[in-house]
Amino acid sequence: MRKRIMITALLSAVLLLLSAGCGTGKKDQVSEPAAKVIDAMMTCPNKDLFDLDAAVVLGAPADPQQAEKAQQILQNWEDAIGKYFADGTLQQAYNNSLLQLYLGRAAALDQTISVKATALAGRQEFDTYSTESVDVTLTVGDEEEKATVDFTYDADGLITEVIAQQAAN
Repeated sequence: MRKRIMITALLSAVLLLLSAGCGTGKKDQVSEPAAKVIDAMMTCPNKDLFDLDAAVVLGAPADPQQAEKAQQILQNWEDAIGKYFADGTLQQAYNNSLLQLYLGRAAALDQTISVKATALAGRQEFDTYSTESVDVTLTVGDEEEKATVDFTYDADGLITEVIAQQAAN
């Protein structure tokens, strides 16, 4: 009986150690929200998320068709990645053109851009917010380009800010 208890305890300890050591490693991976946002904003062209015909020129008279297209594109953004953003922050990022930077460039220059790889550059957790920095390798036509995308999350893990910067090659 005592031998059986010792074997059970030993097996339990081994299983506990194995399960602790074989985690998913998510602390070292790019989070799902960041990966989805990066794919949406850096996979171009994407007429669902950016259309030059829907671009509104500040100060120009409003064209009803153009405004309708722009509203539909904003709804497409909401459908694609809205669940990852805190209230109002997706529209703010959209209005500030932060999400459309690469999509607009691809449309204006007739380029194809795709995400080749992402790597977690850093993550910090604070009492009321957290940050995540992601290094991105893009394929732009036949060339490779690097960028960094920084995310700020609220206490609920929802994105409050996105900043994309092209890395010096």
